[in-house]
Amino acid sequence: MVEEVEEFISDEAYSIWRRHYSNKGFIAERKFTNPISPFTEMIEQGGWGTFCKHQKSGFEAIVKEFYSNMVGRKDNTVYFRGVWVPYSSEAINQAFGMEGQKHGSKFKKLLVNPNKEKIARKLIAGKVKWGHGEGEKKVINRGDLTEEAKVWFYFLASVFVPTRHVCTVREQEAILIYAILKGYKLNAGAVIENSIMRYHEGNKRGLIPHLNTITVLCLKAGVKAHWDEEEEIPKTSPLILTGVSKGPRN
Repeated sequence: MVEEVEEFISDEAYSIWRRHYSNKGFIAERKFTNPISPFTEMIEQGGWGTFCKHQKSGFEAIVKEFYSNMVGRKDNTVYFRGVWVPYSSEAINQAFGMEGQKHGSKFKKLLVNPNKEKIARKLIAGKVKWGHGEGEKKVINRGDLTEEAKVWFYFLASVFVPTRHVCTVREQEAILIYAILKGYKLNAGAVIENSIMRYHEGNKRGLIPHLNTITVLCLKAGVKAHWDEEEEIPKTSPLILTGVSKGPRN
């Protein structure tokens, strides 16, 4: 039996921390600022401006414990250090001034039945096929994206679904880009919550995402940092937009 400590709710949570998180680094959210005003206006209209400008630092030990203790989560809350921490879409939206956001009906339908042919026509410049058929690509290369789609891909990779791999676009990201280009209503908190869950339920091989978001949720819920813990900013290079000169198409 491991010695009972407040950081972990169970031996299983401690074992998960030791095997998957104790020596792992982070991929932090990046600030996203774009000099092309139409994109900036669309971000503000979506209610995402405050989140994009938020300081991208966090308590690494706290976030690692949060993920480890998700094994005992209840109703989108995680218990550790004597506090229940909510990570629901509502909690995320409230923490970052994005209250009232909901997925629109068109986006809900898209999630249930994404039409890859339509998505490809909207995102890809040229006649590049994307799908699951024989000889078709399983992902989209960044270089095949239209200029407009590339901006939104960098936006997602910087803010809502932080990743260091920006050479290819996965299906989840392609659907989100398509929805933004079509003007569908998105619930930013739900997108982030889904990203947190995908990492928790996945193989945990990559760097740990959402350092700042989870730190903010934990501190707002009342989690206390230990005396020897300092807020840190990971060495995450900004994504540089190159070859993008146009604003969104009308």
